[in-house]
Amino acid sequence: MSRQKDDWYPTPPAATKALLDVEGFGHEIWEPACGDGAISKLLDDWGFKSISTDLNDYSYGKSGVDFLLESQRLADSIVTNPPYRLATDFIHHAITLGVTNTPGCYVYHSLKA
Repeated sequence: MSRQKDDWYPTPPAATKALLDVEGFGHEIWEPACGDGAISKLLDDWGFKSISTDLNDYSYGKSGVDFLLESQRLADSIVTNPPYRLATDFIHHAITLGVTNTPGCYVYHSLKA
């Protein structure tokens, strides 16, 4: 079984909608692993202001931004689907940055038979 480069698996809209239905976030939300914008676009549609960054260039948001090396948060809230192998690091770094809302972090993993 091969893995996607950098564990990039776009987030299904239903997953983000379910999170937004039960969690409260500030108006500005940072998506530090934005990929193709799957989460960010939905956040914008729901009236949030998304700040979209990613280490890689997927033609959406600001590329070349390594979340784990950032020293300042770009918003009080974070919603992201980080690379699976870095999920724990993303959560710890969000807390270190002083995210005031509970980080919304998906750990989405799919196995193909």
